[in-house]
Amino acid sequence: MIRIRTAALAFVMMSGFSTTALAAGQISDDALNADRKSCNTACTNKGQSGDFCSTYCDCTVKGIGAELSLDEYRGISEAADKKQPAPQPALDKLKKITNSCRTEMGKP
Repeated sequence: MIRIRTAALAFVMMSGFSTTALAAGQISDDALNADRKSCNTACTNKGQSGDFCSTYCDCTVKGIGAELSLDEYRGISEAADKKQPAPQPALDKLKKITNSCRTEMGKP
């Protein structure tokens, strides 16, 4: 299982991403569900309410599934696995997704 750890995410408060069973050309539902679970755990561990974390993580994972290509997702995952910087274009997309979700929730 490949894990991502990046300060780029707001829930990224050290949340983990995993890619398990990738579908051809797109991020699998299994991987996105694992990401959602990791996000919720990281978020609640940072003291946020369960309701906030659930809404925020759903938004973030939905954005990841819609905005990141499989190659971008893999690139971030592989960089994290190797403890190397993530590819900047993919990281920028990820930041945009998480910032959008934070804004939707009224958190700057």
